[in-house]
Amino acid sequence: MIWTVILSIFAILVGLIVVTFVTFLIVGRFLRKEYSGEVEAILDRPLEDVWKAINDFDAHPVSAQMCRQVTHQQNAAGEDVWIEDIGSSKISVTIESRQVPNQLVRKMVDGSLPMISICAVDLESIGDGCRITASNAITVNDGTWHVPFFRSILFFFGMTRKGMKAYVTHVAKGLETKPEFSK
Repeated sequence: MIWTVILSIFAILVGLIVVTFVTFLIVGRFLRKEYSGEVEAILDRPLEDVWKAINDFDAHPVSAQMCRQVTHQQNAAGEDVWIEDIGSSKISVTIESRQVPNQLVRKMVDGSLPMISICAVDLESIGDGCRITASNAITVNDGTWHVPFFRSILFFFGMTRKGMKAYVTHVAKGLETKPEFSK
C-alpha cells in the first residue's frame, strides 16, 4: 500500500516535470528573441571603489556566483577577452566601451547557446556613496534545441533583471556592503 502511494506521487511529480519541460519547449518557440532588465541601487562606498570593483573581472564576473572560473585570452583582433566558465557553458566577455569612472559596457557571447548580451554598468557619485545602474540586453537567436527552454526561463522568471540584481549584490558583497535597490 505505501509503495503504491510513493510510486503514484513519484509518477505525478515526474509527469509534472515532463509537462513543464515540454510546455517550455513549445511556448519558447513563439517567444521573442530580445530580453532586457535593469536594476538600480545605492552602495555606501565611494564611486572610485565601485569603479575598481566592477573592473576586477576575476573577483566580480558578470555571471556572479554562477561563475566557476575566469580565464584570460586575446581574440583574433588582439582584444582582451575573458572566459567565464559557468559549468554548462563558457561565456566570452569583451569590453565594448569604458568611460572612466562612470560607465562600463561589456559584450558577452555564450559558447553553447546562440546568445549575445550587452551589459552596461553606470555609476554616479551620491554624497559618500554611489548609485549603480546595471542593465542587460540579451538576444537569444534560433539555433539549438534548448533555445526555446532558455527563452521561456527568461520570459517567465525575469532572469535578465534577476541576473543584474545578482551581479550588483555580488559586487556589493565584495565591497563589504549591501545594496539598497530602488528598482
